[in-house]
Amino acid sequence: MKILGIAGPAILIFGLLGGCAHAPEPAQPAAAATPAKSVGFATIPPNKDSDLKLYYADGRTINGAAALGRMQQDAELILWLAGNQFFAMDEVVRAFQRQNPGMDVGLITLPPGLLLTAIEKNGWSYGGKQYSGRPDVYASVNLGHLGKLKQAGLMTHYAVYMHNEMVLMVAKGNPKRIRGIADLKRVEVRTSMPNPVNEGIMQFYGRKVLERHGLWPHISGGKACFS
Repeated sequence: MKILGIAGPAILIFGLLGGCAHAPEPAQPAAAATPAKSVGFATIPPNKDSDLKLYYADGRTINGAAALGRMQQDAELILWLAGNQFFAMDEVVRAFQRQNPGMDVGLITLPPGLLLTAIEKNGWSYGGKQYSGRPDVYASVNLGHLGKLKQAGLMTHYAVYMHNEMVLMVAKGNPKRIRGIADLKRVEVRTSMPNPVNEGIMQFYGRKVLERHGLWPHISGGKACFS
């Protein structure tokens, strides 16, 4: 696969909610989930177990509703991160734990706008049940999200921790000879992109690049859907 640069750097920003990680507490039973209809928490789409993880210091990892149910009680550090960081986090968290022995870490990797809603509403609805709580660290691709939380008194401070550049990825050998973003409009070129409705990287960066080049109507076909 070949990568072609296009335009528009994206940023990743993290914020601290409450200013620090949890102090360790004695083990408690998992939080009892309540019927989802009773409180207006943010809703996690179905089949997102792999985005909900609890890494124990002894090497165990649990996923999905089980992780949500134990995260607030067991984790000394809870991270809610923009979903495209999912691929790196197993390695990152385990490296962090090697440097900080004995620390259990909770992780949720979902679109940053959805994470923002959950912070504002103080919890999640998933699989017909509810799980209250907020993270210690929230990461987004939208600086406005962090500013909004700070203004609401839900965040102590925030900072940019990474810049990246959007690129085009093409098949090995580039058989369709794609040279730049304008080639995306060619009839024989098929594209696959993040969802512009609820994926932050597409909402705040990718779509704007396509609009600036006059390509958005062609790429989207005037349609949008949640995934």
